[in-house]
Amino acid sequence: MPIPLQSASEFECWNPVCPMYAASGQRLKLQQTRLDSQRMLHCAYCGSFVRRATKKDEGATAVAGAVGGALLGAAIAGPPGALLGGILGLIIGDAKAKEEQKK
Repeated sequence: MPIPLQSASEFECWNPVCPMYAASGQRLKLQQTRLDSQRMLHCAYCGSFVRRATKKDEGATAVAGAVGGALLGAAIAGPPGALLGGILGLIIGDAKAKEEQKK
């Protein structure tokens, strides 16, 4: 469903043939959209309706950090390394998620 002009800072285009396709991680700024006569926003590249961008999942970033740290730690030092790597990866992933949230 199309959205009316809002004060959101980022938008997503879900047209798979668009170079700004949201599933490939692309976000549109307000300047990259255009307004139609009914005050609905469209992608300036392909003309499809856009949606307000969703927030990134911070928990997924932290979990990915923990898994990556555990795998690396296990490869280097076995089970004790996996535990330590998982803990460090969780801390780093959580910090990265909080840093991205501030942007």
